[in-house]
Amino acid sequence: MRNTPASQQLPWWRELLSIGCNAQRSMVGRFTEICGYGYILIGLPGCVDPEIPRMLLMMEPFQTPRETGLFRLFGLLAFFIGWLYVLAGRSESRPLILGTLVDRWLVPPIVMYLYVLGQLDLWFAVAFSVGDTLMVITATILWFIPSKRTS
Repeated sequence: MRNTPASQQLPWWRELLSIGCNAQRSMVGRFTEICGYGYILIGLPGCVDPEIPRMLLMMEPFQTPRETGLFRLFGLLAFFIGWLYVLAGRSESRPLILGTLVDRWLVPPIVMYLYVLGQLDLWFAVAFSVGDTLMVITATILWFIPSKRTS
């Protein structure tokens, strides 16, 4: 808990959406936030109507309500991962941003392995593998660019 008087504390929802006290934001923090918005945009259609991303990714039709429900759950997870990326980027939390780099380096090989096992459709595997590979390469480069805030 912060040691600020109650009269100076922001309401919880404003504090959640605030960027923080960092006037200078790093490029990797901004990029992580932007990637988070991308995950949110990917996850929302999956939550609302799983048929939209299924058609866009040229996946086979869902065979059972359980498959539809699992895809909705996947959309919800993508949404929440995006939300955490947004918060990590906005707060300039270096350990959280570094954590997003580690997980994004792991996603493409795991996704492609699931495709080889026949558990994912080709376009789904390609979309996530290529997208995450491009994002992690960019974020890794930005990680090593010194920011004015940390130098």
